[in-house]
Amino acid sequence: QQVDYKTLESGGKPNRIRPVYKPMLVYKYYVQDDKRTRRAIVADPDTCSVKEKHADLKPSLRYAINILDRDDGDKLKVYEGPPTVFRALRQWFEATGKTPGGEKGGDFVISKEGKGLQTRYTCQFVEPTPFTEEQIEMIKSKKIYDLPKIYAPHPPDVIEKLLYGGDEEGGSQSAPASASTSSSENSFNNEESDTQSATQSAAQSSGDDAGTEW
Repeated sequence: QQVDYKTLESGGKPNRIRPVYKPMLVYKYYVQDDKRTRRAIVADPDTCSVKEKHADLKPSLRYAINILDRDDGDKLKVYEGPPTVFRALRQWFEATGKTPGGEKGGDFVISKEGKGLQTRYTCQFVEPTPFTEEQIEMIKSKKIYDLPKIYAPHPPDVIEKLLYGGDEEGGSQSAPASASTSSSENSFNNEESDTQSATQSAAQSSGDDAGTEW
């Protein structure tokens, strides 16, 4: 499945999106070598055998969601971002009782400033934007991106190869399309790299139902 990702423009420029349906919680590992940033998706960092072997390996908590990119002609895309952004969406849900990605949801503006450890995100509600009949049909017929498939976790042996294998070995087991998102968006050392346990970080970011509900 070819995936079109929403890449945020930095410098405080507003990036306008319309969430579609629900977000998915994702844990990723990032390892920087001399040539590139290596990535792998892990199901549960707390029970990951690769993490037990590499004490410096830290999971990064991410979320992914289908969106309509208002800055690109309402194209359907996948946005993957840090808990900061999705926490703001959840707070809007708690305040209004409306699902951000539901029929009565609306547009949000995300801004990104800084780089690396100094990266900061803000997310604000703009206005309600009910789905059109065409968009509702698209969702009902499941013509949106299959996030569980795109972000399917790698098994331990593949994680080991992707993160620590040689160039030839690592290239033989490619990550799913999600691993191709820009390094500026998914840097392993940005503000949202998580050093806590998977259970703690998920609960603190969006509540016990993180990744499946708002």
